[in-house]
Amino acid sequence: MSFSTYQEYKNSGIDWLGKIPANWSIDKFRHLFTESSEKIESEIHGEMLAVSGYRGIEIKEYADDNQKRSEENLIGYRIVHEGQLVVNTMWLNYAGLGVSQLEGHVSPAYRSYWIDSKLHKPFIHHLMRSSLYVLGYTKYLTGVRPNSLQMGRDDLMNFPIVIPPIPEQKLIAAFLDDEIIKIDALVAEQEKLIDLLKEKQHSVISRAVTKGIDSKVKMKDSGIQWLGEVPLHWDVVPLKYFVAMKSGEQITSEQIREEGDFPVYGGNGLRGYYEKYTHDGEYPLIGRQGALCGNINYANGKFWASEHAVVVTPQRKTNIFFLGELLRSMNLGQYSTSAAQPGLSVEALGNLRIPAPSIEEQNRIADYLIIEASKWESLIETAVQSIALLQERRSALISEAVTGQIDVRNYKYKEVA
Repeated sequence: MSFSTYQEYKNSGIDWLGKIPANWSIDKFRHLFTESSEKIESEIHGEMLAVSGYRGIEIKEYADDNQKRSEENLIGYRIVHEGQLVVNTMWLNYAGLGVSQLEGHVSPAYRSYWIDSKLHKPFIHHLMRSSLYVLGYTKYLTGVRPNSLQMGRDDLMNFPIVIPPIPEQKLIAAFLDDEIIKIDALVAEQEKLIDLLKEKQHSVISRAVTKGIDSKVKMKDSGIQWLGEVPLHWDVVPLKYFVAMKSGEQITSEQIREEGDFPVYGGNGLRGYYEKYTHDGEYPLIGRQGALCGNINYANGKFWASEHAVVVTPQRKTNIFFLGELLRSMNLGQYSTSAAQPGLSVEALGNLRIPAPSIEEQNRIADYLIIEASKWESLIETAVQSIALLQERRSALISEAVTGQIDVRNYKYKEVA
C-alpha cells in the first residue's frame, strides 16, 4: 500500500522530528497536559494497571495472587481515569506510556495527565507511543542502567507535541486503528502457526526418544502410564540408575555480570557471567524452582550452575542431546511440589523411570532429531521473521502517519466519530 504526501511541509525546528505538514503546529507538553494529583486515600479505585510497550495501558497480570498488593499497601498509588495519559518516565525508551481506556490505579512512579480538548485522545495515544517519539525521549533520558533511565520533569514539560487540525487528528487515528487491527491479526496468525509448529516439533521429538525411529520394531508395555509402549529390546530403569543429579550452587545477582569469564546457567538458561566456574563439560540442566520447574537447557564447556538448576550427569555412555530431549518429553514440571514457590525434588526425579536404549541407538535417534529439528526450526524462524517484518511495518506506519510523512486523508476507512 502506498500513500501520497502533503503538498507543503515546513521545518519543525526539531532535529529528530524533521519536517511536518505546513498547516500543523507544535506546542509544549506543559501547555497541553495537566498532571493529576489524585491518589488512593482509602477506597481502591479500579484495577492495578501497567503499561505494555506494544499494547499500551492494560490491567496488570501477576504470575500468582501472592504478588498482588494488599489494599493497605495501595494507599498513595496514583488514580487513573479513562482518557488520561499515563506515563512511566523510567520506561519511555520502551514506549512506557499511553492513553488509558480503563479506570484504575498505578504505581506512584507513574504519572497521569488530563489531556487538552484541542487534542484527539486516540491520535495522542498513537503519537506519544510512536517509534519516532520514543527516539525523541531517549535524547533526554538520564541514568546508568538501561531499565531505569528516566526523563526529568522539566524535559517532559518542554517536550514538543505535534498538533494537526482536529479533523486530521481524527482521520489519522481512524486510519491507524483500522490498519493496526489488520496487522495485529496477521501477527496473531503467525503466532498461532509458531505454536502449531512447536507442537508438531515436540510430538516428533517426544515420539523418537520414547518409541525410537524404527516403525517396524516389536514393542512391549513399559508399565508406565505416561510412557506407554517402548521397543521390546529397550531397558526401562529409574532415572537415578542412568544419571546423577545435583542442584547448582548459590550465586547472588550482584555477582552475576553481563560480561565475564564463564557463563552462569539457571532454570531459564543463560543468566550472565561470573569469574568462576563449577562445571566443565556438556550437561543437560533441569529448571528446579518456580515457573521454570522442568525447563530443559544445555550447558557446554566451563560454566557455573546456579541453585535454580539441576545438573544432570550421565553415569553411563549417553548421548547428551538424546538425554536432554527425553527429559523434556517427560514434562518434569508436573512433579513439582505444591508450595508458595514450587520446586522439584532431586530425589523424586531420580525415582522416575525412563526408557534406556543402547548408546548406538541413542546416537541414531539424536542424529535423526538434529535433522528433523533443523527443518522445524527453519519453518519457525520464517514465521518469526514474518512477525518482525509486520511489526516493523506497524511501527513505521504509525510514525509516518502521526508526523504527516504520509497523507491519509483520502484513506477509505470506517466513519470517524
